[in-house]
Amino acid sequence: MITKEQKMRLWLGQSIDGTRVKNDFYETPPNATQLLLDNEKFDDTVWECSCGKGAISNVLIKNGYNVISDDLIDRGYGNGGLDFLKSTNKKAESLVTNPPYSLSVPFWEKCEELKIKKYAFLLRITWLEGIARSVLFKKYPLKKLYVFSKRIQQYKKGKMLNSPMLAFGWFVWEKEYKGKPYIDWI
Repeated sequence: MITKEQKMRLWLGQSIDGTRVKNDFYETPPNATQLLLDNEKFDDTVWECSCGKGAISNVLIKNGYNVISDDLIDRGYGNGGLDFLKSTNKKAESLVTNPPYSLSVPFWEKCEELKIKKYAFLLRITWLEGIARSVLFKKYPLKKLYVFSKRIQQYKKGKMLNSPMLAFGWFVWEKEYKGKPYIDWI
């Protein structure tokens, strides 16, 4: 049985023993990406800059997109050894990823620097909080937030974790958008 302390660690994005998975590698459940694609359209070619083992890329491909799959770590899928944060050229006008949580703000800033036309990040809903992020939200307004009405199942090292402890959503930005964010539940 899981203890109260272990539940809190999971809620904070740690493992039960209090450690984080190396490089923040948490695989994205396929249904999470499909729910995004059921609600959003992207350009024909999509860049998955943190592809891991291809969880998001494979769903994009099944939905008819051409996908460029890169990752800093070579996990046997896509192009390994490519650091998105050091990218100097965008590889596509659209980008969909589950960024390493500890690097999510630098990934956001890199998308803006590269002038990615439309991009979506899978993030915790609590990512909306914070003084530093509030400044960036004013500078780069969020267009849409798709909140999962049923919490998505988390995977760690290829294994499904017991119960979903965290609320996630797809955060979607589009270049030149200046309005208020649209929020929907998927």
